Amino acid sequence: MKELVLTWNNGTQSRVIRSNQSGIVANRFRIGRDPLSCDLVLPSVTPEDLSVSKLHVELYFDAASDHFYLHNLKGASNPPKLYGQMVYDAPVAIDKNGVLQLGKREFVIALLVPKAVTIPPTTPPETSKPETKPLVCPHCHTGYTYEEYGQMNGRCPNDGFPLHGASVYIPQNH
Repeated sequence: MKELVLTWNNGTQSRVIRSNQSGIVANRFRIGRDPLSCDLVLPSVTPEDLSVSKLHVELYFDAASDHFYLHNLKGASNPPKLYGQMVYDAPVAIDKNGVLQLGKREFVIALLVPKAVTIPPTTPPETSKPETKPLVCPHCHTGYTYEEYGQMNGRCPNDGFPLHGASVYIPQNH
C-alpha cells in the first residue's frame, strides 16, 4: 500500500492519502474549499486559501500503473502546478516528492512506499530432555521410569527394596 502525504502551513498541517482509500467520489480524493464535494477542505480565511477553487483538483491511485495521479478539475482559469509545471486537462502522475501548488497555497508532497519485511520462520532449538525418572527407591535413591517399574515386579533391582510407595516417599532425617 502506497501513501501520499500532503503537508502545508509550514508543516503544521498534513494529510495522508492511502492507495486503497476511498473519498467522497469513489477512489478519488478531492481538494478545494467546498465541504460538500471535497475530502480536504481548505477554509476561506487566508489569501492563500481563498485562491484555491471550490473544487480544484482530485488525486487518485491507479493500481495498473502503481502511481498516484493529479487531475485538474478547475480548467485553464486557475490550473494547479505540480513540480513547477501547470497541469491542464490530462491527469499527471505523482511519481516523486515535490510541491503541489493550488492558487497561492503550496503543499509539500511526500510519497511513501512501505517496504515488505520478511521474517524467516524460526524453529525452536532442539533440546535434549533429560530422561525423567519419577520413581526413586527410598533405600538406594536410584530413579526408575514407570515402564521400568512395571518390569521389576515392584522391587528395586539393586537392593530388592519395595517401590510401591516410591513416588510419594519423603525421606526422614536420621
